[in-house]
Amino acid sequence: MEEFGLTAATWAWLLIPMPLLIVLSIITYFSEKHDSSITLEKERMKQNGY
Repeated sequence: MEEFGLTAATWAWLLIPMPLLIVLSIITYFSEKHDSSITLEKERMKQNGY
């Protein structure tokens, strides 16, 4: 019976939060991609005083 509990917990972890993390990662990737990476780097350098 303990084996079933571990299996159920594993599948619950894979089927519930993991797709949510993947979707959020894709959203973040495309929202960051909109801004030019060079522009973002220039802003970071200004903030750090370089």
